[in-house]
Amino acid sequence: MADSYVCSGATMKCSMGTSQAKLTVLPSRTVFLTGQPMANISDHLSMVNLAPFGRCRSLGFPATASATAANHGSLTPMPCMHNTPFPWMGGKNDYIVKGDPALLKSSTCQCMWGGTISITDDGQHGEGTQWVQKKNKEDFCQNQVSLESGDNAYIDRQVSLSKTINTNREQSNTSSKAKIKPTTAELVLPNFTKYHPSVQDRIIKMANDMPDSLNVQERLKLSEHNFRIEKSLGMRKGKRMTIDEADKQSANPNYQPSTQFSVNCATTAAAYVLRLQGFDVKAKGNSKEHPLNKWLSEGNSFKIWKNTDGTDAKPTSVKDWMRQKSTIDHPVTQMTPKLYKQFIDESCKEEGVYIMTLKWKDGGGHATVIQRWKDKDGNLHLSQIEPQVYNEKVGAKRSVEDLCKYLDPNPPEGKGILRVDNKLFDTQYSSLFDK
Repeated sequence: MADSYVCSGATMKCSMGTSQAKLTVLPSRTVFLTGQPMANISDHLSMVNLAPFGRCRSLGFPATASATAANHGSLTPMPCMHNTPFPWMGGKNDYIVKGDPALLKSSTCQCMWGGTISITDDGQHGEGTQWVQKKNKEDFCQNQVSLESGDNAYIDRQVSLSKTINTNREQSNTSSKAKIKPTTAELVLPNFTKYHPSVQDRIIKMANDMPDSLNVQERLKLSEHNFRIEKSLGMRKGKRMTIDEADKQSANPNYQPSTQFSVNCATTAAAYVLRLQGFDVKAKGNSKEHPLNKWLSEGNSFKIWKNTDGTDAKPTSVKDWMRQKSTIDHPVTQMTPKLYKQFIDESCKEEGVYIMTLKWKDGGGHATVIQRWKDKDGNLHLSQIEPQVYNEKVGAKRSVEDLCKYLDPNPPEGKGILRVDNKLFDTQYSSLFDK
C-alpha cells in the first residue's frame, strides 16, 4: 500500500487517548508541502509538536493510576500529558528534511506511558497536487530523493519492506552467539539509525551482554525496549543479576505472613524477571491501595508480556497439554506429580525464564518462576524459583519435583506456563513495582 509524506496540521491518534490531536511543525522548517511546513521524525516534542489526546487511559500514566486507585480500581482517565522523548519511528531514511528523515503517514511515536501515536491524516489539504518547495539549498542532503513542484509525493515501499522482512527472518535464524554489529542491528531494527550514536552503542552493548539462549533478533528487540522500561520505571538499567541476586527476597523485601506482601505472588514473579534483566525493582503488595496488583493476581499474570512483534504472548495451557496427551484408549483426565513434571519439562525445554500459574491441591492459586539455567560447566538444570519469600536453607533454587507433589490434579482452565525472558514487558504496568 502506498505511503505519503506528512506536514503540519496532520491528524494523530493515541492508542491510550480519548480524542485525536493535531501535529504542529514550527514555521522555521522552510520546507513546505501543499503550503504547510513539512514534518520530519524530530517533530515529536510533547506540547510543542504534539497536542494532548484528551484523557489518558493508560495505568502507566501516574495521574491515571492514582485516580484509578482512589476510585477503588475503576479506570479513571486523566487529562493527557504525554511523554515522547524518542523520535518518530518509520521515517523516510533516504529523504532528509532539515537534517532528519521525512515523516511518513505510516510512522509511529511511542509515549512512555504506554500509548502508541499514529497518523490518521497526513495534513496535505492545500491547493494543487502534493509537492515539495525547496527554499534553501541546505534544507536537503545531497543524496536525497528529489521531488520537484507538481511531483506526486506518494512512495511505494513494498519492495524494500519485503526485503527487510526476509532479511530479518534470515537473521533471526542465525547463531545466537554471533557478535552483534551496527549493520546487524540495522537489519533487525529498521529504525535503528534514528537513534543518537551513543544510544546505538548502548543498544549493541546490551544486546551482546544478553544470554546466548536468546537469538539475535530477540536480543536487539529487548535491548531497544529497555529504554522504554527505563523511562516508565524512572530508573536506569544496571548490570544483569544472577539468580541469587534477583531472588533472595529482594523482589519482595517487605514479606510478612498474613499481610498484603504474602498474597502478591504474581507481582513478585514479574519483579524477579525484571531484576534478572538489571532493573532493581521491588514488588508492591496486593491491597486496595494497589488495585493493579490485585488485578494481576486474579488470573492475569500473562497479560503484561508481549511478543517482540508487539502481539499478545500466549502461555502453554495445562488443560490443552492434557487434551494433546489423551488418546481414546488412554485419556488424561487428571494430573499426577509425574505428569506435572513431564508438563513442566516439555514446556520449559529451552534455557530461559518461565512464569507458571497453578492451583494447589488444598485450594488457592499461585504464580511462581520456573527457570532452565546453565551452570559454569555448561550443564542445563531445571529449578523452581520462589521470589515471593526467600528460603535460607535451600537458597533460590528449589526442586520442581517437590513443587509437583502439591499441585491440584484437576487444574482449571487458564493455568499454564509462559517463557518471559524473551518477551517485552508492557510498560503500562510499571506501577506494579517500587524502586
